[in-house]
Amino acid sequence: MPINITDGGVFTPFPALFNFINGTSQDTDANFLSHPPVNQRFENEMGIEGMRVTDVGDSLQGPVSYIGHEYSRVSVFSAADVNGNSARFLAWATNGFWYAYDVNIVAGEVTTVTFSHQVNPLFAIEEPHWHPTDPDRFYFQPKFGYLSFNQYEWDCVNEVATLYNDWTAVVQAADPAFAAATGMWMDAEGTLSDNGKYGCYMIHNGLTYLGLACLDIELKTVVGVYIGGGTPNHSSMSKDGTYCVPSWYQTGGPDSNGGAYAMSRDFSTWLRLSVLDGEHACNCTGADGVQYHVSIEFWSGSNIPAYADRGSVYVTNMDTQEVTFLYSTTNLDVSDGGGGMGVHFCGEASDIPGWILVSHYAIDNKDGMYLVNIHNPNPAGQQTTMYKVGSAHTIGPITDLIQPHGVLNPGGNQLLVTSNADNTDGGGTSGAVDYMYHLPIDSLPAAQ
Repeated sequence: MPINITDGGVFTPFPALFNFINGTSQDTDANFLSHPPVNQRFENEMGIEGMRVTDVGDSLQGPVSYIGHEYSRVSVFSAADVNGNSARFLAWATNGFWYAYDVNIVAGEVTTVTFSHQVNPLFAIEEPHWHPTDPDRFYFQPKFGYLSFNQYEWDCVNEVATLYNDWTAVVQAADPAFAAATGMWMDAEGTLSDNGKYGCYMIHNGLTYLGLACLDIELKTVVGVYIGGGTPNHSSMSKDGTYCVPSWYQTGGPDSNGGAYAMSRDFSTWLRLSVLDGEHACNCTGADGVQYHVSIEFWSGSNIPAYADRGSVYVTNMDTQEVTFLYSTTNLDVSDGGGGMGVHFCGEASDIPGWILVSHYAIDNKDGMYLVNIHNPNPAGQQTTMYKVGSAHTIGPITDLIQPHGVLNPGGNQLLVTSNADNTDGGGTSGAVDYMYHLPIDSLPAAQ
């Protein structure tokens, strides 16, 4: 039976994918009132197996209220193996430190998750980016209250940091506008290309934004620079490394109209990808190998496409600017100061091209996470079919950290989402931890 969760929207349960576990209870809002023990398996309301994998007691720096992954479009999972499983993931705590977890895999199946170690106990870090093939290594930058050009590599086996590169000289020499630059970042919301070669960074002098730089992480060179345009909300890279994808709010960017843009690595060409306030968007690879940008029309006006009214979810081809309408969150209302539906997207599962994860929040009984086929075009005003994979079970008020930033691993079969289910103060981050669900994607239809 389809599940109708928005006006006119038909959302289909995951078809014939359930691996029921005898003797466990269904994960419904009614009985999901407290956190189960770490690694205790259960099945969620869609019959999909899951377990809690972090605990606020994992912090080695004293009590914290939250320990979970950071954001939906930033992959905290290491590279996937031949079975699509990632052997490690990272979690962030409200003390500012990151923690590494081992995903224990036996005969190709995830059995338990084990807390491994605190990352770099000497100082807090930001913007970890996993090595594209080595699950034991990732890059990061220090977090001292200001931005840095130092990029480190963390060894998870030996638990040691090594300076990978100091970008100061090469970035400052790339353009006169960068002569006094002191640091770079993606506002902690971007990713490198899937092969780890290219990154699109915002360049700063202290807290002052100067412009963008596309960096070749392997060759340690600057590929291109873009000066000005106003401070973006964040910057990122297309999955194949062809485009820098910065995103602005209602103003800024090459045409000063805001939204996200696909900009060539040397910034000589660009196409606008989304409309105003596209900050909850993400990038993904299609089943056709094309690079796409997934976004939602948070506001009316200056729509792409013309029929994309407020609440419309759509994807844009980065090569052609062609737009495909997916569905409409008709309950969305962000202009009235509350009560509206919000959406986060995740396109990190590049091993299942054409599929994205969409997380809804802030609407009672309509929160949930869905796998969406971006190649399912629909005429204006119609809905697409989505496969529900679970709910986040958060207790309001829904603060930024506990919005359901569902994130997939590169293989697409591991999903992390944060829940504050046993919160005792009426909402917020208190007691918020991560849950991992194991999606049986072998039975997922190919996107086409």
